[in-house]
Amino acid sequence: MAGLASLAFGLLAAVSLGSYLGTQVAAASASTVAMITLWGTAVRSLGTMVLIGGAPAGLVAMAFGVVALVRNGRIGKGCGLAGFLLGGVALVWIAIAVAPQFDILV
Repeated sequence: MAGLASLAFGLLAAVSLGSYLGTQVAAASASTVAMITLWGTAVRSLGTMVLIGGAPAGLVAMAFGVVALVRNGRIGKGCGLAGFLLGGVALVWIAIAVAPQFDILV
């Protein structure tokens, strides 16, 4: 069970991060002032969602991944390792791409 929980939380962290990065790309291609304002608001909202929801989900995914690697069988260990790595990668990208935009960790 811990392996599946780890994988689920890792996916939650990755999906929120992916939506933030996709919004950044869309904001960069905006052409009018109204579009820039709307996309800027979306970037701020999704960035806040990533910081409040994605970062804890990545930490929980890593914690469940460690539990799964210690206690589960083969499939559980595979899911736990995938969730652990996905949560870790999401946290690294949050620290690189999201946190500097919000003057966090500076």
